[in-house]
Amino acid sequence: MNPAGVCQQPQLDPLHVQFSAAQKELAIRIAKAGLLRDGHEGDRLIASPVIADEATALDLHRASVEIIAIVLSLADRLFNSSLEALGRWCGFSEENLRYLLIGPDLSCSVAKVLARVDSYRVDRGWKLLEINLGTNVGGQQLDWFHRPYLRQVAQLAGDTAYFDSTELWAGFTAKLFRAAAGTCGHIAMVEGEAGLGDADNVRFMKYLSEALNRASGIRVSICGPRDLVRSGAELMYDGEPVDVIYRVFNFADVKANPAHYSAMFDAVRDGVSIMPMGLHYKLFGNKAIFALLSDPQFRAGFSNTEAGLLDRYIPRTRRLDDAVLGEARHLRETLVLKPATGHGGKGVTVGAECSPGEWTEHLAAALASGKTYIVQERVDVPSANLALLTAGSETTFMQRCRLLHGSFSFGGEFGGLMVRAQPEGEGNLVINYSRGAYMGPALVRSRGGSARKEMQ
Repeated sequence: MNPAGVCQQPQLDPLHVQFSAAQKELAIRIAKAGLLRDGHEGDRLIASPVIADEATALDLHRASVEIIAIVLSLADRLFNSSLEALGRWCGFSEENLRYLLIGPDLSCSVAKVLARVDSYRVDRGWKLLEINLGTNVGGQQLDWFHRPYLRQVAQLAGDTAYFDSTELWAGFTAKLFRAAAGTCGHIAMVEGEAGLGDADNVRFMKYLSEALNRASGIRVSICGPRDLVRSGAELMYDGEPVDVIYRVFNFADVKANPAHYSAMFDAVRDGVSIMPMGLHYKLFGNKAIFALLSDPQFRAGFSNTEAGLLDRYIPRTRRLDDAVLGEARHLRETLVLKPATGHGGKGVTVGAECSPGEWTEHLAAALASGKTYIVQERVDVPSANLALLTAGSETTFMQRCRLLHGSFSFGGEFGGLMVRAQPEGEGNLVINYSRGAYMGPALVRSRGGSARKEMQ
């Protein structure tokens, strides 16, 4: 008898038997290393070799880079080059904007940014769900678990390329920091107090700092904002000047303890240290940005070619207000309600999971909250059978899951793929790690064996 929601193991050809052996090795290695622990955010991994076709992966990458370029120019196109006006439209308060728009350099460029675009693969191609920009992209560290396994799978599968997102991230970041700082001898990865108190988070930061050190040859330190002090003109940590700040802290960290960040921000304003990809990139990760890209009232800001691109890849999205409330009520089963500044699936309501009365109540509560919400077209997501791995187990199990792909772009260059998988039958249409999804990186297959060349 098969457990509910778990698929029977299919008949395996010799290649898949080898994959299964590699999966078992992965499970045992991770279990013995204690890398998966119950109750921690590293306890659910995809063990299957998720392999994306080169043409579809390349389509997502190219569209992502083009749309990121449009997003980064929205202030110029629609708000008279004012980041403040863009931020207000997206729902940021004046107080919040003071924290976000810190630093002498508020420029935005595809060539100088880390990005991860989360997308659904649908019959018509891709639909973008979220755009993450700056040093908080996240997910590139998944190679920590999978690197030996994926290299083995790529070799077994043939014509398949493994893009190591950690190494590609480190290479681009090192190059960017050298160019921005000139002579750079010390990089500080600065995290908030809550993040530094999370052992798993610190472990991943150490992993990334070591990769950045290997790529750059530059000292990389992990610290909190209060560890940074001004000494004369310099910003110092552990007795050495800090040339570059890699921001791991987030907007909420600064707002909670603004005084802790004053020495660091003063050094950035004075030009003593630089902070590439500052907090202003958080403006472009706001989900209300999708309404600017989708709503016809803003189409004058885009060329016909750009409008066609946006229609193809951006789900229909509107900022929730009284003008769209009636339509939102009527289209309940096809819509998702999201807070513009939410993350981790928090505050997301799927209309199809509500009764008409409940949906109306959610819409009314969102309008009354004083916060910015969007209503967005719900995308039907295809599913696949995957081998999954959970904490406390040395074996994988098969289950059918709905997939969310994340495409990394580092300076406009392809940086690999990650996948989140939500098991079916759990009554949850939101695919997010905080709601029970599994995570893992993916490979890219090319029948002609040219995947790496084409993607780069």
